[in-house]
Amino acid sequence: MTTLPEKLTYTLATLVALIVVVIIGFYWWARIPPKRPSTVPTSAVFIWGLPVGLPTAPRGMWVDCWLDSDRNEDRCRVTSVKGDVTYEGVFLPYRRPTPLPERKLTIDASATNEDWADREVWVGETKLVPLVTLRNGEILIPKAAYESGTKKLDDLLKRNNR
Repeated sequence: MTTLPEKLTYTLATLVALIVVVIIGFYWWARIPPKRPSTVPTSAVFIWGLPVGLPTAPRGMWVDCWLDSDRNEDRCRVTSVKGDVTYEGVFLPYRRPTPLPERKLTIDASATNEDWADREVWVGETKLVPLVTLRNGEILIPKAAYESGTKKLDDLLKRNNR
């Protein structure tokens, strides 16, 4: 027969274990990319949004880049988690204003996620657009914000080379 203090100890231990499992579960759930909306091409990658410290529904965007061969320009589309296009436009390689061939436009999601706050630019006054890192190491900058994007990357390189 167990005593009241033993029952309280078991109950408290069970409650603490349950809380720990729930917290771990929330953090695990928050790291799973959302389901790809039907409007997002299969070549798009999910770029995580800035963390808020607590587990929440996935925050971020889908990004896809391709070569528009008719115009001879690299284009990227940024789509919200829900599938709404938030930005689409011409992107230029960092320090190299010529378009890349289609085969080189493979996005490196983990590198694009690095230094997130330093790898986004304002296009106009309302659109925050990521600088897109490709698997070959090239970084694409929205043409509409090329000057500010180049400055951001120059500053980031200076800081990292100190």
